[in-house]
Formats: sequence, C-alpha cells, structure tokens
Amino acid sequence: MCSIEHYSMFEVSTGTTTSMAIKRRHVDHWDPPNDSLSDEPEDILEDPIQQLPRLSRMKLDSRSWVDKYCPANSRDLCINPRKLKDVRTALSNMITGELNCRLLVLSGPSGSSKSTTIRCLAKELLLGKSNTLGGLVEFLDTNTADGALPMQFPDFLAACRYHIGSNLSVILIEELPNIFHAETLFRFRKAIKEWIFSAQDIPMPPLVLCLTELDSLSERDSRSYNIENCLTVETLLGKDLLHSASFDNRIQRIKFQPIAKTYLAKTINHICSAEHIRASKSVVQSFCESGDVRSLINYLQFWVGSKGNFSRFQTGRENQITLFHAIGKVIHSTSDMTGYDHDFSHDFHTIKNVMENYHDINLLLLGLLENYTIYNGMDFETSRAMAITESLSLSDTFGAVPEFKEYALLATRLELANVKAKGPPSTMKFPRQFRLQKEQNKVSSEISNYRRYIAKLQVLRDDINLIDGNLVPKILNSFRYKMAHDVSKEQYQRVGGAFKKLFAEETPSIMENEDEAERGNEDQFRSDINEIARQEDNNKEDDDDDLSDAIENSTDEEDLEDTLDEQFLAMTQQRTQGSVTPKITIDNDINNDDDNGNDEDMQDDPELDFLVSQGIV
Repeated sequence: MCSIEHYSMFEVSTGTTTSMAIKRRHVDHWDPPNDSLSDEPEDILEDPIQQLPRLSRMKLDSRSWVDKYCPANSRDLCINPRKLKDVRTALSNMITGELNCRLLVLSGPSGSSKSTTIRCLAKELLLGKSNTLGGLVEFLDTNTADGALPMQFPDFLAACRYHIGSNLSVILIEELPNIFHAETLFRFRKAIKEWIFSAQDIPMPPLVLCLTELDSLSERDSRSYNIENCLTVETLLGKDLLHSASFDNRIQRIKFQPIAKTYLAKTINHICSAEHIRASKSVVQSFCESGDVRSLINYLQFWVGSKGNFSRFQTGRENQITLFHAIGKVIHSTSDMTGYDHDFSHDFHTIKNVMENYHDINLLLLGLLENYTIYNGMDFETSRAMAITESLSLSDTFGAVPEFKEYALLATRLELANVKAKGPPSTMKFPRQFRLQKEQNKVSSEISNYRRYIAKLQVLRDDINLIDGNLVPKILNSFRYKMAHDVSKEQYQRVGGAFKKLFAEETPSIMENEDEAERGNEDQFRSDINEIARQEDNNKEDDDDDLSDAIENSTDEEDLEDTLDEQFLAMTQQRTQGSVTPKITIDNDINNDDDNGNDEDMQDDPELDFLVSQGIV
C-alpha cells in the first residue's frame, strides 16, 4: 500500500480529533477599537463578533479507504516481490517489443492486486514516454445509444491500435462485455485473435487482460465445464485460441494467488496507524483470512465506522478456495492452525475448512481419486490406497447422505497422514469427468443424427449404439460391398467414434456448445448426414417460397358481384311479371311447376336470404 506516516496508536474516541485540532490552533483575542463607544449609529450597530478570526472548519475525508490508501507506486503494492518482478519483466518486454507477446493475461482470485499492479507499473514504465494520463487506457462496458453492444469491444480495440509512439499506453481489460451473449462472445474472441495474430512488424500497444476466475456455481452444473458455470481463461478465450497462440508465445499468462497473510497484516497495520486505530495482533490476523485486500480494507472501514465488536466469523466475505487448493489441503493438510481449537486435531480442522469453503464436494472427491497418488510419489502401502478408494466408493454409494462426503475426505486425510513424505509432490491432474461428459455428448449427437437422417427414425437408439453403429460400417467398408455396388467412398467410421482411453489432464476439457461435438475426424457417415440435411433445408426453402407466392389477377370478387347482379335482375323480372299478369290459369300446369321450382331455388339461396334479412331486397 502507499507510504503512510506512523503515528502513536491510540483508541478512537468521540471528539478526540476535533478537540486536538482546536487545541493546536492559536486564537487571537479580540480587542474592541478605541472608538467603539462612539455616538455614531453605524458604530453602535457594528457587531463585534464579526471581528473574530474564523476557525477553518475541519474537512472530513469522505473517500473510501480503498481509494484513499491506493498504492502510489509499485513499492507500496501488497504483493509478493517475485510476482511483481515477473509482471514487470513481461510488461517491459511488451513495451519495448523484445518478445512476440501481444497479450498478457493476469488471472487469479478477486482482490489479489492484479489490476492495481498493472496501473502502478504502467505509470512507472511509461514515465516520460507517453502523453496519456497514467499511461493507461481501460475498457469500460457501457450501454451505447445505437444498441450495437456486440461491436463495442471490437471498436474499442480498433481505436486502441493508435496508442503508439508518443501516445503509447497500456491497454487494460478488466471489465468484460456481456460474454454470456453468443454473438458478443464471438466478437470478443475474434477481436482478441486479430490483435494477437497481427503482423509482427506492425507496432502495437501492450494489451493486458485481468481476469477474476470463478469456479462452478453448483453441483448441478458440474457435469459440464463451460463459460456458463466456470469463468476461466480457457472458457473465456477458448482452448483453440490458447493452443494456437502458445506455439509462437503470443500469449503470456501469470497466475495470481490469494495474498499471503504477511503482506495483508502489513497493510492493515499501515492503515490502522494512519487512522489512529489500535488493533490487537489477533484481530489483525483474523482480518487476513480471506486473502482479498480489497474486501479486507472495505470491511475494516465498515468495522471502524460501525464501532462494533469484531468477530473472526464476521470477515464480510467467504474465503472461497479453488479445486486444486482444496485437493492440496486434503492431501497435505493445513500447517497454519492459528485461531482454531487445539482440542481437536489438525486433520479435523482441515476437513472442516474445506467443507465450509469449497462448494462442489462431488467434484472434489473425483479430484481426490485422480490425485491421491501424487502424495510421496505413491510410495506407500497398497493397503492404504485400497482404504482410500474404499472410502471414496462408500461416499459415492451413499451420496445422498452429506456425512458420507465428509467421511471420505477425513478418511483420505487420515490415511495419508500416517505416511511420511520424503519428496516433493507431483503435478495435480484435473478430474476426467468433463472429458467423459464431452465424449458422451459427442456420441449422443452422432447417434441422433444417424437415426434421423440415415435410419429415418426406423431404428432404436440402443440398436444403433450396439448393432448398427458397429456392424453397418464394417459392411459398407468391405471390399465385396464396394465391388457389388460400385462404391468408391471414404471409410465409414463407427457411429459415435472408436473406443479409446481417457486420461486425466492438467487442464479441463471445455465443452462450449453442442456444435463442438461435430468437429473431429471426418468420416463418410458425417458427410452423408450433412448432404441429406442440406437437401432437406433446400426443399424446405422451396416449400416456403411456394406458400409465400402472391395471388395475382384474382377475379373471385368480380364473379361474386356478377352472380348477385344476375340474381337481382331475375327477382326483379319475376316480380314485374307477377304484377302485370296476376291471374294464373289452370291450363298452365307445367309452367306453374317450373315457376314453383324457380321460386324454391331462389328461396334456398343463402345469399338471397341474407340480403332479404338485411332489407336490401
């Protein structure tokens, strides 16, 4: 944090600061003028109190302590010096253009001084080289008037290309656009990709992405690993972009960890000294549990302002831990047990801490199954490994009972606690659960497409998976079938792909959308399905065009009007003839029958009935 003068520490009491300020000020005594007793009216009406020198009112600092004690330079940062050196070296190389790196990614938990480090270093490294205030340009996601939100970030990066030369600036991306909108995420990745893979001879300002990573929100979402439930560098930028950029070192990534208690305690002591707050060592240690310097300072200010009693359970923020951090606690235990009840063992408090601060216990159990062997290089008895897997199996069997999850964690910790560690642990692996789920989605998608486009819904899914998906490709690929039907197509692969082994990796398998399942090794089945789907789409468009054709030269209304006119004329003539010859002779029986028939036809006409009922006829 910024350098702060050290005063003697004392308790904050009401009125103390104000009384000290008044005592330190020298107030001149007021002496009435010699002519104050003059008989002139203006002298009599003069108010002698106005002659007193006014005391300047004490200005209260209404700023939040986060802004008030913001670091002024890199020496005041609450960060590990080695981490600061790594970031300084990477940013300096980007400014000078010594390396191919076009994007520096700082990832880690909230409040680990990622963006603050960049702001301080940009000010120092660009001092005297840039006309931009602070040497920094930051992206702010705001609503635009024209509503073109997906293009807001690409337009920002396009404008930042001119921050070179005397206008050189560090481009900071801390606030993200609406990445949960598909088009916005696509535009975001495309803009980053164009920036990274721009020609190396074109000068570009340093681009820094500060990302606060968030783990899965609930156990319900643990079946898929994507940007919907896990915000990481992999899900934000995409695995393809990270892999393609890593070959040429276009992206450099530095991971931040929660700030150590030593640096946090130093920051708290500085603030307490400046604000004249006396805090015991136990209170300071309790504040340092979260590892988040921002929330720590905010809570300290709130605590002082509310004049409440401090409790170690009122830290104002959950101390969330990552998956690998939780696995490490279970395998290696927790060494620092400050503030815990010593009547219980370290192992008990370790598991309790993990249960309270990590939400997805099911994923944690899968992670333990993958990583318990890293302890001591798996140099322990087979019986201990059997006991660990047995406890994990029982927890999976009785998964509905929360106590069995805690039982599996505690049993694993106790078994490994009896093994004396000799060497450093191996690298942790991410559970293969997400890779398995990705393959399941891929197989399910291919079976559905085969059943719809090729089998025409005449075969059950289970039959396709067990029979057709395996035997039909063998028949179609046989030499006898190709000779009999004169077929020269490519090889047909098993529907859903061939069987293969899945291994745990250091990074999770990201499944961003269902379309990703279609990518992979092309085979003839997929080509046939795409061709049939394309034909169906074309036929559907033709049908829509036929239904949407406009009706031209329609004469239905004119024909209806002609029919009504003829009926009006016939009725008029009939009534006219009846009025001229009212007498009907018996000799005209046939004519009478014809006339009666015409009358019945006219009476049965619904259109005439309607006209008569309306009084038109």
